[in-house]
Amino acid sequence: MVGASTPWSSSAISNLFCEEDKFWVNEEEEEDDQMGTQLIYSQPMFIPCLDSGYEDDYIKFLVRKEQQTDYGSEPLSGSWLIHARLDAINWILHNQILLGLRNQTAYLSVTYFDRYLSATRIDEDQLWAIRLLSIACLSLAVKMGETKAVSLFEYSTKKDYRFHCQDIQKMELLVLGTLEWNMRLITPFPYLHYFSNKLADHGTKLDPLISRSMELLMAIIKEISLMDYRPSVMAAAAVLAATDWQLTQEALKCKISTLSLLEWEAPENEQLFSCYNIMQRLSAKWNLSTPNSSEVHDQTPCANTSIAALGTKRRLIFSDSDEGPEKTQRDSAL
Repeated sequence: MVGASTPWSSSAISNLFCEEDKFWVNEEEEEDDQMGTQLIYSQPMFIPCLDSGYEDDYIKFLVRKEQQTDYGSEPLSGSWLIHARLDAINWILHNQILLGLRNQTAYLSVTYFDRYLSATRIDEDQLWAIRLLSIACLSLAVKMGETKAVSLFEYSTKKDYRFHCQDIQKMELLVLGTLEWNMRLITPFPYLHYFSNKLADHGTKLDPLISRSMELLMAIIKEISLMDYRPSVMAAAAVLAATDWQLTQEALKCKISTLSLLEWEAPENEQLFSCYNIMQRLSAKWNLSTPNSSEVHDQTPCANTSIAALGTKRRLIFSDSDEGPEKTQRDSAL
């Protein structure tokens, strides 16, 4: 049984506890930050129809929080770690379905996972540590983003990876310490309603567009490190790809020129083009696998895909409502 002997010392755990006062709460945090943080975790995936001025203020708050977080990471070293990360994400998504968790929770857990990997080295002979890390990250994300409690015993694992609850809790503490107790990370989901309003054609129904955007966000986490792109950039790319997956770079520039509120510069624009290209490839793959893909391919590169066409595309199993994803069985083994 993995975890019978652990690589963590009691002194290391004690050191983490000593840092709690430093990282857990900033007592002098501004009142608007406190309100905004409550919104991030008390609201559903995206802010529904609100007064435009209020929504603008909320987006400004999210962008300000983003700017306080470092993005960008070194590529994962070694093919084994790339495959191990993919296996960990598949495990997280599988348990998301089994436990009825929200997309935002699964996405947040992968964000924790990638941030931990960017700061800590795990050796190739410690594959079990990758699984332990994925359990700890999902458990922490559930505590941050779900209203229901999930026992550590509820997380499904392979027979080869049975961990004691104490080991999972120790790993949670290591993640907390490595991330400096900063668990209130921004995800792309709160941006979706705002970008859909700004980027979609007049008269477009937002619910199918937002649902499609969420599918793209949940699919791309297997393709990239979430350390590499700002959440606002990923949200904008997802909405643009869900609206039209055949936009040229010039068309993208024209679209994002309407987002003056964000005050993006060259680095963010480059991130947007890169992220959109990946989602473009994913969208092309989905459309080529469906009988009605000609409805999209016959359009000009700068034309927006109709919302009616969205309904003909294959739905990913990650699509969900605010209450959680549909519990569709997956063929992949844990």
